[in-house]
Order: sequence, then C-alpha cells, then structure tokens
Amino acid sequence: ATKAEILRCAMPQVAQLFHEYYIEFTEYQLKELVNFMDVSHTGRIDQQEFKRSIASFASGVKPLCIQEAIYYIARCTNNVGEVRSKLSRLEERVWRLDRAGAPGAQAPLSP
Repeated sequence: ATKAEILRCAMPQVAQLFHEYYIEFTEYQLKELVNFMDVSHTGRIDQQEFKRSIASFASGVKPLCIQEAIYYIARCTNNVGEVRSKLSRLEERVWRLDRAGAPGAQAPLSP
C-alpha cells in the first residue's frame, strides 16, 4: 500500500486500537511513523514493514527516532548497493577496454 493509503485506511484503526490499549501517541507521531515505515524505499509499505513499525511503536521499546534511524540506515544500505553495482559495471568496462588494447592503456590490473 502507499503511504497515503496507509494514512487514510489503516491509521485511523491503529489510532483507535492504541487509544483502547492506553498507548500514548499523537497524530503527528502516527503520521511520522508512516513516513518511516518504507524501509525498503520502494514507495510502498508492505505488510512486514507495517506490522514491524506498529508493533515497535506500541511496545515502547523503539521510539520513533529509532524507527527513523532504521529507515535511514536501510536507505544508505540501498545506496551502497547501487554504488557497488555501478563500480562493478565500470570496472568491467575498463577491463574490456584494457583487453581490447585501447591506445594509451596500461597493463590490466585484474578482472
């Protein structure tokens, strides 16, 4: 589901559930929680991301700032993966140029 769908359809029920079980929250906290649910950074919130976020907030073990940290760590991890992939492709292209005997190319380092 998208963030908008979660906010519109699920969070009113979550708020009611939190209220019934005396879990302290503000509307702002719930909106921010939704913003940080998408740890895979796909633009969609899957069931696992949703349940983990709600359960951790409700348990009080992980405050919103921890959820935010998890979100940013996941984004950084994804970015590192993308950079590694790009570097690997670049290395392969350089290797092919070296093997093709490009003018001015030095001896290849290693594949």
